Amino acid sequence: SDSSAKVLVIDDDLLAIELVEAVLQPEGYTILRATNGEHGIALAQQEVPRMIILDLLMPGIDGFAVVEQLRASLSTASIPIIVLTAKTMTREEKERLNGQISLLAQKAEFNRAAFVASVRAFVTTS
Repeated sequence: SDSSAKVLVIDDDLLAIELVEAVLQPEGYTILRATNGEHGIALAQQEVPRMIILDLLMPGIDGFAVVEQLRASLSTASIPIIVLTAKTMTREEKERLNGQISLLAQKAEFNRAAFVASVRAFVTTS
């Protein structure tokens, strides 16, 4: 069923991962954790989750490069990606992600109900 779907969270901030897990696990989702871009890409290719929740600001491979690598791989190209970031996005950065992600959300504006509804919608359509 969709509610037991695997969701991969890629963020170097453990508190952010724990927040997403606290919100989605009670809804029945299985949360996979990656604390950097390299691990996130490897885990996405290994597990092929139904959705990826990604931060942009990470050491090493940043979220932009993660999106590009996931979209370039056949096994992960169609997985919906929600970017959940604290970064203030420039017009150029938004354009770089345009067409590559399903949703851009700000951590400062996090709304539990809206987030769950978005995840549910994208997991159902994937």
